[in-house]
Amino acid sequence: MTTTNACLVLGDADFEEPVREPPVLTRDPAKFERLVPVDGQFDRASISLTAILRSRDAGQPLQATLLTNYGDLSPGGQPWDGNQSSRPIEPSPLGTEAVRPITLEWSPPDPNAETCYRVSMVVSHQFAQQDPLFWCPVDPTDVARLTWYVATCVDRAECSFDDCGVEPDGGFTYCPDDVIGALAEDDG
Repeated sequence: MTTTNACLVLGDADFEEPVREPPVLTRDPAKFERLVPVDGQFDRASISLTAILRSRDAGQPLQATLLTNYGDLSPGGQPWDGNQSSRPIEPSPLGTEAVRPITLEWSPPDPNAETCYRVSMVVSHQFAQQDPLFWCPVDPTDVARLTWYVATCVDRAECSFDDCGVEPDGGFTYCPDDVIGALAEDDG
């Protein structure tokens, strides 16, 4: 006869609620170049931008997007020229922090322009999804951003980043806290 030991709990089990923390994006040292020259045929050019995402999500998925020229008002009134490669990201397992690479594809919006673009990867658990603040996080503390500067040029040897306006990460915020707070109240 085989016997096993067991334990019977007669009281209520206390479990802590999972905690969601803001995402954090960092450079992937194996793949990160802050200044990225793209040469050749721009209409066929596509680059992979990879960052390391660290998050504790309490079961809530994240959303990632690439915003071109984040910080410059477009003709439509948004403070970017366009977004590409928006996609959902699976949440970390409950109660744990996940560290994983995230890669999004980007192509120059104007395949014939020799110019410089600011390309920002932005990650949050929830974006407003209402114009003109579509890519604003509902919670202004729940966002991570990492920026690349991409120069498109015919000859890589002559590629210049002089017109890029390189700034430290986190240098521009277009989502005013009072507007985001109102969005959060409407959502909740």
